[in-house]
Amino acid sequence: MKKRGLALAICTAMFLIPWGAPEQHLARYKIKTRDVGSTATSKLVSSMFANRTYAELRLLRPYVLEASIASKIPPNVIMAILFEELVHRKPMDVKTHGVAQIGVGELQKQGLPPDESLLENDRLSVWLLGKKLQRLQKEHRSLQFAIIMHNGYYDYLPQIQNRAKDPKIKQILEEETTTTVVDL
Repeated sequence: MKKRGLALAICTAMFLIPWGAPEQHLARYKIKTRDVGSTATSKLVSSMFANRTYAELRLLRPYVLEASIASKIPPNVIMAILFEELVHRKPMDVKTHGVAQIGVGELQKQGLPPDESLLENDRLSVWLLGKKLQRLQKEHRSLQFAIIMHNGYYDYLPQIQNRAKDPKIKQILEEETTTTVVDL
């Protein structure tokens, strides 16, 4: 019984302890911290749905390569962000849409009409992700900061850095494909 109580106390504490404090300059941008428990849960979910997500990334590969060229953001970074967005996509999220989980505001920032149905187009969604990262990188002079700003959480950058080195993502990007990107 004492072991169960100790385990419960440890689990509860994990959801109260921050995963790390954002650097001082990040605080003014309202970058949030997650507790250790949420970060661990996120990693668990990522591992549980990894195979399904890699299959989805294979389908998005031509759009990732196209977005990478258009935005000058490395394709493995775009693919790593898409992996996390696909794994953690919430079906009831009304603020972000599409495979890249982009908000309507980004459409306007890119000079497009604020029509959320546009974000359901996979090609446009991936392109917008690349352009959003490019815009944030230009504004803040750092791709790392752009990645953090995209998600809004301090622990997101290490997740993306690790995922960008994922051998399966590298393999997907290097695969020969007969898929052709067609203008709509």
